[in-house]
Amino acid sequence: MTTIAITGASGRIGTAIRPLLVRPGRTLRLIDVTDPPDLDESHEEFVNVEVGDLEGMRRALEGTRGLVHLAGLASEHPWREILHTNIDGTYVALESARAAGVRNVFLASSIHAVGTSTLGEAADSTEPNPRPDTFYGVSKAAMEALGSAFAARCGMSVVSARICHFGDDPGQGLDRLIWVSPPDLTRLVEATLALTEPGAHVVWGVSRNGAPWLRPEAGEAIGFHAVDDAEAGAAGTSEVDESLALGGEFLDVPLGRA
Repeated sequence: MTTIAITGASGRIGTAIRPLLVRPGRTLRLIDVTDPPDLDESHEEFVNVEVGDLEGMRRALEGTRGLVHLAGLASEHPWREILHTNIDGTYVALESARAAGVRNVFLASSIHAVGTSTLGEAADSTEPNPRPDTFYGVSKAAMEALGSAFAARCGMSVVSARICHFGDDPGQGLDRLIWVSPPDLTRLVEATLALTEPGAHVVWGVSRNGAPWLRPEAGEAIGFHAVDDAEAGAAGTSEVDESLALGGEFLDVPLGRA
């Protein structure tokens, strides 16, 4: 039996992808401070641990084969809250994985790590350099850097997924262009868990969506091939304003304002 740990498993993304990660011979160890909805004890187990608790996280990851790290504040907050939960929490997750011998780690980064970049700028690069739009975005850039350090120094396979507009509904406007469906994000998680060589990878967590504003090469290099397309059957994206900033409404939020 293989055990995969998921931090932040009771959150929006964790709740959506849990059923899609079920496989014969696999147990999902759900780690959160909130009871997960609809726990299925036939293939899921729950551990109540706060992501910043190093000793608790070390115990929670014992015996696991992979880590899907989703825990964290999902929007802008005051700096010290971001520092504790998102940055220190990522360190704790990675250090606990290292101590437990976990070699495959999926980190939930965000498009907001490059939120001040435009669609046009993103299209010109397979892996744009960090240009965060908020303290939240800074924490995701730090997450990517921590993942790179642990991969290089500890022989781990770490994928930092710059998750875009996640949900069942692609929405409209910018959201539609950067949509990622739950099945496609699950495909990216599975590609991460299947890696056999150590290394750090920063990839877009995005579905196909017509014109590839967010280029797929980095994801395809690790075996991630998105299937869903927000533009399937639609008119396409020929009239898109390439000057649109990836951060969208986050750029209207004052730094540190929850």
